Amino acid sequence: GFQSKEDFGCLLFIHKMLGSWMQSISTTLWGTERHDELPVGYYHPPSPGDVRSPCPGLNALANHGYLPRDGKGITQLQMISAVAKYFGVSRTLATTLTTNAFMKQPSIGYTWNLDSLVGHNTLEHDASMTRVDVYFGQDHTLNQALYQELIACSSDGISITLDEFAKFQSARQAHSKANNPDYKFGVNQKILASGEAALILAIFGDSDSVPLESVKTFFENEQFPAGWEPHGIVSAPQIGALATKIMSKWT
Repeated sequence: GFQSKEDFGCLLFIHKMLGSWMQSISTTLWGTERHDELPVGYYHPPSPGDVRSPCPGLNALANHGYLPRDGKGITQLQMISAVAKYFGVSRTLATTLTTNAFMKQPSIGYTWNLDSLVGHNTLEHDASMTRVDVYFGQDHTLNQALYQELIACSSDGISITLDEFAKFQSARQAHSKANNPDYKFGVNQKILASGEAALILAIFGDSDSVPLESVKTFFENEQFPAGWEPHGIVSAPQIGALATKIMSKWT
């Protein structure tokens, strides 16, 4: 038995230290920090059991804690508010971007999980910049080969211009049309595709181009670029005009 209270106290201290050390090792190896211990804004990739969508923007919001980090139980109001505040877009644009996608999916007591949005032609579509067509397999996570092609479309290695986005999207459309017998790229897909490029240009760039490092961080890590903050409020008409300009350059 214990010889004294001091012996018991010493053993208890060692037990607590070992527990803390094992938790630290677990966090380092498996990234298992408790969600409620991470400050809002702190970036952390998904932990086991977390769910994500095909959209890197929504995933980035969850990875930073602006939406529930597990990607579950999200209300439409939460989604609209987070998109507007943290991407610096108008409430009208945020509502437009989120409502159509969410209304297509079944709710869970008026809440949604991010992986509810994995359905083909909900957010993901054929000829996506960084996701393969559903005909070829798993279509809702980053495809490294396509991602590398996107990065390579930058002619100066510093930024990606509107023209370069348009050229890359044209190439993706031509490839899908030639190789995917189920290829579908109608009005809705055109709006989604052009809008995606327009949002990246307007939110992270100056509408004419976007820093390549921001594109890398956003797509590869699903993370907000370091030091980036919204500059003004991006409006729905602004995105509509940019998207129209991008579509006009498709070949």
